Amino acid sequence: MELVDNGTGEVNATSVRTLELPVPTGDPEDSQSEGIVVDRELSWLYVSMEEEVGILRFNAEPDAGNDFTVIQPVDSDFLTPDIEGLALYYGPEGSGYPIASSQGDSTFAVFRREGNNEYLGSFVIGGSSDLDGAEETDGLDAINVPLGSEFPSGLLVVQDGSAEPPEIFQDPEDGEIQNFSTNFKFVDWADVANAFSNPLIIDTESFDPRNPASKGLVNGVASGDTTQDSTVLWTRSIFPGEVAFVYSTDPEFDRIAGTETATVTDPNMPVKVEVTGLDANTEYFYRVTDAAGSTATGKFRTPAEQGLTEGLRFGVSGDLQGELAPFISISNADDRDLDFFVHLGDTIEADSVSPCLTPDKRVP
Repeated sequence: MELVDNGTGEVNATSVRTLELPVPTGDPEDSQSEGIVVDRELSWLYVSMEEEVGILRFNAEPDAGNDFTVIQPVDSDFLTPDIEGLALYYGPEGSGYPIASSQGDSTFAVFRREGNNEYLGSFVIGGSSDLDGAEETDGLDAINVPLGSEFPSGLLVVQDGSAEPPEIFQDPEDGEIQNFSTNFKFVDWADVANAFSNPLIIDTESFDPRNPASKGLVNGVASGDTTQDSTVLWTRSIFPGEVAFVYSTDPEFDRIAGTETATVTDPNMPVKVEVTGLDANTEYFYRVTDAAGSTATGKFRTPAEQGLTEGLRFGVSGDLQGELAPFISISNADDRDLDFFVHLGDTIEADSVSPCLTPDKRVP
């Protein structure tokens, strides 16, 4: 729905899009959904179906269609129907976590916000000496900003569908005896984050829920195939429409050398432009802006003219183990004015913990 101020102190609502969910059984009642959340930065729409298919991801733009990706099927080991509420925790640079209520076993499944929404683990909200836990949760929400002294790291709010003290009645629909007592449980986000062996992100500053900004350039920007007078600029935007590539010899872009454009028709595919007419042995800066207003910048240098000899400074590293970071041997790399850096290492060693480090010094 699009909400519009009608000028009389009231709000009008207009329907701009209706989602059609899959009906694998042929009976629409089997394809109910009670969970939906929008990623306001990356423009994804997540929908949980209670008992069929699973958790779906749609393009969130108002003019997008009904195409979707099943990010987690309903028969996943970590989901027990009904799959109910969905929430999203925002981290820096497009990171964070979609969270789903697995109502059938009263757990909460956490997924990676980036890429293919990889499953990271599940948690429960248990009780304490003076407060019961949360069970049979319908809905939940999360926020990253501090909320007073009791929730300095952000807040997770969940509905408890079977609260104490109980109120026992017979369900008029199916005759089952149930506890109809409900309330909300508030949990400091740090308690959730630190419940994982590799703690989740705690970031209270990167996302402003009152002023969300689009971050459509999810893979950043890049340049390549650079010659004395040309280069190729590249990006991927999740927003269909025109992408502008502006380049300049001025890092503040006060003097624009030129602009090239490309059109995103498939948000899963990158776009690129070829820039020609450049000067040799010159540093250029470029700024990319997509249809949603997301921006990112980069820089490149053209080689010297043919026949000239110019210095080239670059760095090289061998194999490394992430657990030992920061790496003293390359700590001066930023100060060496390198043209590029070659990393010859692999990531296999990062899977094993170095015996040289105590737990408090290990990198998650």
